Amino acid sequence: LGWKYDSSQDEKYSLDEYENVRKSGGRGSRDIILSRIERESMLLDLGYSQKDIADSIRKTIRLKNQRKQTIQNLNVSPVEEFLEKATRRVKRVLRFPVGRSSKSKIDHLQQQQPVVVQSSA
Repeated sequence: LGWKYDSSQDEKYSLDEYENVRKSGGRGSRDIILSRIERESMLLDLGYSQKDIADSIRKTIRLKNQRKQTIQNLNVSPVEEFLEKATRRVKRVLRFPVGRSSKSKIDHLQQQQPVVVQSSA
């Protein structure tokens, strides 16, 4: 996209020559970095609008922030998992499991009149 390719400058190398050139340094990172103005100009020339570019930048920033947040959360992840498990267990213990049949039995027992038993003495 931004290396100003010129086919007239193509050179042919054997694999060994290529590897030697690569080991000796080749292009540095400064040679392949484009300025913001150059990138935007190229995108506008390709038909992208300023809104498309701005939306893409916002999306990229949002994703970058999500990755940072995930990395920060990795340190506390085991603690969070432990607390979630403990919370589920406590809820399970405190919750009285009342199914339909058990509930109807309890309701029936609550509606019954107390029975008085008299002794014959």
